[in-house]
Amino acid sequence: MIKIQNQYGVIGISDLYLSRLLGNAVTNCFGVVGMAAGNTEQGIRGALKSKRLNHGILIRSAEGKLIVELHLILTYGVNMKAIVSSIINKVNYTVENATGFSINKVIVYVDDISD
Repeated sequence: MIKIQNQYGVIGISDLYLSRLLGNAVTNCFGVVGMAAGNTEQGIRGALKSKRLNHGILIRSAEGKLIVELHLILTYGVNMKAIVSSIINKVNYTVENATGFSINKVIVYVDDISD
């Protein structure tokens, strides 16, 4: 549960809701093939289950703002800088529009699937 305190009190939103919200937004961006495992636990769960929107997304809060970590697989040959910039803008807009929470940082890892 992500909890942020503001002038109205404490607001809590589940990690699952936020990760699915972001997973849906990110996977619909141009150039994104899919999400990669963000950690060992997600890698094991991902191997056992079908496509999941929250796969490869880690969210935490610090100082009243969110830090979002994305592990993505991009289409071969696309301009990574442009795609990642677009994804960061989409994440900021989606979270602020749906929840009112502010984003402190979006960290994007582009994973290689050739191994």
